[in-house]
Amino acid sequence: MQDLEIIKQKITSLNPPALIAVGGDEKSQQEDFTKFIRNHFLSLPNAELNHQKIDLSEQSFNNVIPSLQTMPFLCSHKLIEIINAYKLTENNLNEIKDYLKNPSETSLLLMHFDTIDKRSKIFNFLKELEYFCEFNALASQEYVELIINKAKKYNIILNKNTAEFLFTYLDNNLISINSALEKLFLMFKNCEIKIDDICNNISNSSSVNVFLLVRNISEGLLAKSLVDIYELRSAKESPIKFLALLMWQFRIFVHIRQCLDNGMSDWDVRKATQIYGERYEWMSKVAKKKNIDFHISRLTRLVPIDEALKSVSTKDQFVYIEKLIYQSCVGI
Repeated sequence: MQDLEIIKQKITSLNPPALIAVGGDEKSQQEDFTKFIRNHFLSLPNAELNHQKIDLSEQSFNNVIPSLQTMPFLCSHKLIEIINAYKLTENNLNEIKDYLKNPSETSLLLMHFDTIDKRSKIFNFLKELEYFCEFNALASQEYVELIINKAKKYNIILNKNTAEFLFTYLDNNLISINSALEKLFLMFKNCEIKIDDICNNISNSSSVNVFLLVRNISEGLLAKSLVDIYELRSAKESPIKFLALLMWQFRIFVHIRQCLDNGMSDWDVRKATQIYGERYEWMSKVAKKKNIDFHISRLTRLVPIDEALKSVSTKDQFVYIEKLIYQSCVGI
């Protein structure tokens, strides 16, 4: 795949590509790129009359090539989208190949592949395309950088710690994160976003107060934690998502304890961890109860649980979480 910015420049030029295909398992980035293409073409005069969507799960491919070869109506270009393009047949692909030998200079064919079988002839066809944009899942730190850059476009500021929290809080879902950033922009334009801003203004899908459970475990409140985990299980929440939030919380305890051991003042610790207000008060209180070895040990105990949840096939993953609660509530 070519560099995305180069492809965008080509799209907005006077001579856009004849065909662009998008696919991969990262739907949010696909949506952003597709929105860019649509926004450009639909900004042209009479664009609505020259924009067509063909869903191959419901419609025939028969009229796609004739439509591409037809001049746009009172407009410089037309945009034709094929939804569920993985349903293209071998004959369809041959028609597209023939068309690309002499494509229309005024039409762009945008193909959406929700599913890509890399053993199929379609994938071999896509590899030969000049403009095939495959969006796949990023590493965690790449997601964090992406969120920080997206926030800048909304004129809001997220530091690394807050971006990590938002990523975890919204279950690593970039579509939900985009919606959250839009809401935060409306409420906190030109401001730096704090974790409390996210907790107080952005709802996740959970009907259970996951933060209360994390707090109870952090403070060693075993009985309350077991009641909370029962509600979490009943609500069919994701144990992996909960564990990610707990790991984030325990990392902050380690960071606070380390800063305090290095002789930093409470104010400097706040700045270093980017935790403020009441949230910092209770977190520092918990961090001060035990030495750094305790907090590191409690954090590292989460690692095998995380690995087990992601690798072991079991009907009841909350068995691991219950074991974790007993381990984490001891000694605090």
